[in-house]
Parts: sequence; C-alpha cells; structure tokens
Amino acid sequence: MEKYQQKIKQKIKDLTETKEMLTQFLTGRSLIDVIKLKEPLRSFEEQYDTEAMLRYSKAREQQTYIQNNSKSNADEIKKQLENIFKKIAILSNAQLPTEMGIQNEIDKLYQLLFKIMGCSLKIFAAIGKEYVVDQRFVSFFEKYGVKDYPEYLATAMKYYVEVKGRE
Repeated sequence: MEKYQQKIKQKIKDLTETKEMLTQFLTGRSLIDVIKLKEPLRSFEEQYDTEAMLRYSKAREQQTYIQNNSKSNADEIKKQLENIFKKIAILSNAQLPTEMGIQNEIDKLYQLLFKIMGCSLKIFAAIGKEYVVDQRFVSFFEKYGVKDYPEYLATAMKYYVEVKGRE
C-alpha cells in the first residue's frame, strides 16, 4: 500500500506540473518558454535538441538529423563546427562577410549541416537569423571574442544563400 501511495503522490506531482505548464501556455507563454522554465539547467545542446524536436519533428531536415546523428559522431560534429566557427572568427578581423575566405568557410558550414540534416538553403538562412535573435546562441558565440559575431555570421550566411539561390 505504501508503494501504491508513493505512485499516486508522484502522479499528483506530475499532473500538477502539467497543469501549471498548460496554464502558462494558455495565458500566452510559448510552449518552448514553458518547457525551458521547467528544465532550466539542461545543456545548450539538450535544449536545442528538444526545441528542434518540438518545432520541426515532422520536417524532413529533423528526420534526417535523427537518422544520421548518433552519440558516437556527435563529438566529431562539434569539433568540425568549432573549427569552422574559429576560422571564421579569425578571418572576420580582415574580411567582409561577402569575401571569398569567409564564404569558403560558410560553404563548409552549410555542407556540414547538409550532411547531418539535409539542410536546405532556406533552413540555413533561418539558422543564421537564430544566431542573432536567440540569446543562447549570442552567449555561445561570445567565446570567440568577435564583436557582433552572430550578426557577422548571419550576414555571411544570408549572402551565401543569395548567391547559391541564383546558381
């Protein structure tokens, strides 16, 4: 009976949390914000994965990402992304976002994202915009020490999409 009582207490707790989340959602908070409030200590990657699943679970890109990315290659992908972002940060001191050196690195970024999730040019442009508007990305890119780095990346990515779209 004690075990049964514990199970009931846990169910009540879970239902209370669900009710609170639903109330917040119904009063105008976005579902993403409600979930973030419930689990604020998760890592950036975990938050991103959860949000991507909630927003884009039916999108072809998200399905490809799920199929192509196991835990075993996640570290390699992170390493490749880190190298690309570092190189762009270094080049950004001497080149405009539209110049060849930067655009070559942006192409590497696009190719990597295409490989891991079948990223379309439209999605790639949207990712660039997210780098600017999502404070978590803004904070993430601070480590590169480049003033307005998210804006620089978004501009370079937008230019890349415009050029590729004309090809």
